Amino acid sequence: MFLLTSKRKDFITDHIINLLTYNIDYLTENTEKSFFKKIFVENSNENIRIYSDEIKISLKKPISLYSLHSNLFSILSNIFFKFDQFIYYPLPQKIENKNISIKLTHTHSIILNNLLLNKSGTEKMELYKVLWPSDKNIQLNKLDTHLTNLKNLFEKEFNYNLNYFSKQSIIKLLID
Repeated sequence: MFLLTSKRKDFITDHIINLLTYNIDYLTENTEKSFFKKIFVENSNENIRIYSDEIKISLKKPISLYSLHSNLFSILSNIFFKFDQFIYYPLPQKIENKNISIKLTHTHSIILNNLLLNKSGTEKMELYKVLWPSDKNIQLNKLDTHLTNLKNLFEKEFNYNLNYFSKQSIIKLLID
């Protein structure tokens, strides 16, 4: 999840942010949600600027939504999160350590995102709803199976014990 915001609000900027966050599930404008990185959108007379701490791009107006999204995707694809001995790229769903790189499944990526973003833990039922929003018959053992599969993946690929614990329906990742 990435927070899309602006330091200076105006009609164009607000609409760009609304359009992008409405159509793209890895973007939010809700500051109450947990996020990996804050991305700014700014409107000037001739350009739309997209930037974070590390990257800045300027796009000449007029601009299509497709071009705007493509450039934003390019920026976000290079943003990573470090934990323990790993570098995790949330958008491309890739995790790597010293010499191994693997692509996670969409489900495993959502689970890892939630565990990394919510350091105090994430509610199992909330995570289940994110993963399978249209399920009518909720089976928490399905989530437990995916958690075990993610743990086994880390063990197999990286020879690493991905520690998490579950207490009173809260799952928490145990990392430094």
